[in-house]
Amino acid sequence: MSRFFAVFLFLFIPFQSPSQETQKRILFRSDARWYAAEDQLLFSSNDKGLTWDTIFAKRSPADTVFFYGALDTATNVFISDAKTLFVFGWDGTMHYKTILFCSSDYGKTWNKHIFPGNSGSLGTKYLHKINADQFFLDCRKGDYYLTSDTGKTWIRHTMIKQKNTSADEHFTFHKNGDITFEYLEGKKRSRDGGNTWETISN
Repeated sequence: MSRFFAVFLFLFIPFQSPSQETQKRILFRSDARWYAAEDQLLFSSNDKGLTWDTIFAKRSPADTVFFYGALDTATNVFISDAKTLFVFGWDGTMHYKTILFCSSDYGKTWNKHIFPGNSGSLGTKYLHKINADQFFLDCRKGDYYLTSDTGKTWIRHTMIKQKNTSADEHFTFHKNGDITFEYLEGKKRSRDGGNTWETISN
């Protein structure tokens, strides 16, 4: 093959760019729905990845929601089941306010809430699933929020009142469904997802 003919073929063979689908990272699969992410976009598919709809994106340049890197299930996307999703962002300031978007209809509609992060932003490791509708959001230093309607409404709870608290306080979520909270003064346990607590001996 002559050099001229080879160059001719190179110039006229269509360039095959990677498809948009191959760049997506699959975050969740079920028979009813797949979810995937690409940078700061979240997509949904009801035909096992053949076609995709954008269900979450920055709405406009004036939108004040910021994300730590791309959307993924390690930091800012919590997928509870095929239709229940949570996306964490922040307000872009040093006031440590976390913005949480919640959807219980496959990402068709979203509820937006703002939470104080207490010396840092919140992410997926602070959100705990109690059951299909109830979730526990640990805001650190003894504060937490509960929802019993998949994120439509949240109720704030405070375990301790001190402003300056010990670093060893924390919530632990056990396999039997119990939650324990340890701090300098003692240890408490909840058997109902954080609604009520009892003091237990160490």
